Amino acid sequence: MIEILTPEQKTLVPHYQEKWINIALSTERIDEEKAENAIKEAYALINLSEPEVIFCDSPLEAKEIILASYQLGRGVSNQFNIKLLEQLKEELINRSGYELSIFLEIWEEKLEEELSSKIWFYIMLHSEIEKHIYEPWLRIEQWVSYGSCFDFCISILDLAHSKKIWQVFQALVSYCGLIIPFEQIAIICNRPIKISLDNQQRLHAEGKAAVQFADGFSLYASHGVIISEE
Repeated sequence: MIEILTPEQKTLVPHYQEKWINIALSTERIDEEKAENAIKEAYALINLSEPEVIFCDSPLEAKEIILASYQLGRGVSNQFNIKLLEQLKEELINRSGYELSIFLEIWEEKLEEELSSKIWFYIMLHSEIEKHIYEPWLRIEQWVSYGSCFDFCISILDLAHSKKIWQVFQALVSYCGLIIPFEQIAIICNRPIKISLDNQQRLHAEGKAAVQFADGFSLYASHGVIISEE
């Protein structure tokens, strides 16, 4: 059991944080074939039947799909969290030495807070999905933050883990954008086509959208404060 990190290991922490932040803030179009395969592998891993996979261009379009669909089944995001994220957390963080587990939890909490303030919290708030169904999506900021810790534990500390779960976890975060999983349908929302930040890494753009999706759904922001288009 590893109790504390060496100075050399600590110097590598920022690399893994930056690597996963870049995943969270990517504006690269998703590869639909890779995304669909990742979803189907995840459903199989948590013992659910293969869903129909629907792709959309923004959370606003995802909300319209949810409101128009009668064959969604119940939301299964909690099963994703328990059987994938929480399983890796148990293996890699909870079973670490006390000081190391505290260090990793603080790392995750700070990174999640940073990412929430940048983009995804605001996107989901302004798309108003939660008014119609309670948090059916996988929280990107949480999965990315834990992913950076897991990656470090596996790549640098060589901690034992479930390799298949880690493979599927990485694929979901890397290939799928925003995931809204139900029993019968999995909605995958593509990434924004544009994210603008100021020199302090806060959402910001002057006279134009700070976040924009392919279908036109946008957010306007001034130095981290969401403002109206007007």
